[in-house]
Amino acid sequence: MKRGNFFVIMLFAFLIVASVFTIVGLQNKLNDLRADYEELEKMVVDYKDEVDELKHELESEIDDEYVARIARERLGYHMPGEKIFYFGGYGK
Repeated sequence: MKRGNFFVIMLFAFLIVASVFTIVGLQNKLNDLRADYEELEKMVVDYKDEVDELKHELESEIDDEYVARIARERLGYHMPGEKIFYFGGYGK
């Protein structure tokens, strides 16, 4: 009878230790997933802001000033005779 009780106690001890390791592992994974979720939430906010800017850009009137600004900012163009200065490695 004592030998049987010893094995039962050892089995329960093993199950408790295994459960603790499993819980700790799951808690670490949950923390990692929460961090990933927060990062993704920030990305969603950034993309929503970008979409709002693009919507505003689409709704704005296309005039010569708009075309000149886009040519400068996105294509790197400049007006004839205009001199462009780059500081600190910015630009092309």
